[in-house]
Amino acid sequence: MIILRRGEISTVAVTASETGHTSNNYTFKFIHSLTKRVVNVELPYQAHTKRVDYFQIDVDQFFSNEDEGEYTYELYANYDYDQPDYKLEEGIMRLIGERTVYIQYEPSIEYVTYGG
Repeated sequence: MIILRRGEISTVAVTASETGHTSNNYTFKFIHSLTKRVVNVELPYQAHTKRVDYFQIDVDQFFSNEDEGEYTYELYANYDYDQPDYKLEEGIMRLIGERTVYIQYEPSIEYVTYGG
């Protein structure tokens, strides 16, 4: 499962080259589970370690106006996601909101006394 968080650049690890297809360009096709809205993320090949290929996704660049929640994804080589021969991987992605930063305030310790 891929987890993308708004406001971050996420590193995604997939097994794209395991199928034997190699490419300089890849397309992630994300489909929202409820709305069926499609987001295509086109990325150049970035890094490979043993069986794993790494891509960096600037979440706000591609998902700034998209709904949070669960998406399915399909990974294609050469930007050609209409040809099934180039489909390399599929799975689930969850888009979540930005991290919430809590600020702790120091309480005021002033006492007001009334004559009595």
